[in-house]
Amino acid sequence: MFVPTQSRAAELEIKKSLFLAAAHPVSSEDEAKEIIRRTREEHPKSSHVVWAFVLGDENTQHLGMSDDGEPRGTAGKPALSTLQYSGLTNILVCIVRYFGGTKLGTGGLVKAYTDSTKAVIDDIPRKLLVEETVLGLRFGYHYYEGIRKVLGEYKARIEAEDFGTEVSLKLCIETEHAGELKQALGELTSGSVVITA
Repeated sequence: MFVPTQSRAAELEIKKSLFLAAAHPVSSEDEAKEIIRRTREEHPKSSHVVWAFVLGDENTQHLGMSDDGEPRGTAGKPALSTLQYSGLTNILVCIVRYFGGTKLGTGGLVKAYTDSTKAVIDDIPRKLLVEETVLGLRFGYHYYEGIRKVLGEYKARIEAEDFGTEVSLKLCIETEHAGELKQALGELTSGSVVITA
């Protein structure tokens, strides 16, 4: 699976109705809902703000969608299906519709929302989804430079640092390298580093 690396927008006009689609990388349902809320605020005169999101990997997928007043199953569901078959995750698509005066019918709506979703995700920049593990470290100050060097070698990302009586770090690392990192840190500190998951 892949995750988008930046937002994208696309615009389609179908029988005088304007469909403004935007795709956003998201990491949680709360983040997705905040973007949906902002989209509604930015388009107060729109007829509908349809959305769909996919979060997580194949084993822990979390899905959401809304037809936002369009006939049931004609808007959010086609957008969500398009996302599911795209191989993308951690993505939100919002499609703002400005009604142009001509009804599209259920088949026309399904096609319009499918095409809008495809238009916005087809060329979206993406990277491979990598499973990460969060670790906590606690150690004496004299190990700080050595530990920073080891973390760099394993491409661990420091999320938080605290310098109290000891140094505490919160970090993320690719899950497949977590065991090797723990071993390297144990060897460097002769087992004195405290590692929590």
